Amino acid sequence: MVSPSGFYSWLKAPEDALMSRSESLRKAIRFYHQRSSGVYGYRKIHKDIIEETTLRCCRETVRRAMKSGWAAFKSDT
Repeated sequence: MVSPSGFYSWLKAPEDALMSRSESLRKAIRFYHQRSSGVYGYRKIHKDIIEETTLRCCRETVRRAMKSGWAAFKSDT
């Protein structure tokens, strides 16, 4: 059981560092996938992220994100 004051302080707290990292990675995957006109796969997108940003992740993370649709990298058309 959580006290009401504890719940509301948690609700107002800034987002957790892991969540902001995930959101940054998600945006980067979308950006590089769109920049390649939807042609690049996870290996090239991972390479671009590592070379052109300060984000660090493994290829498997990018692959899983793209495969699961977590990054919503596919266009709406």
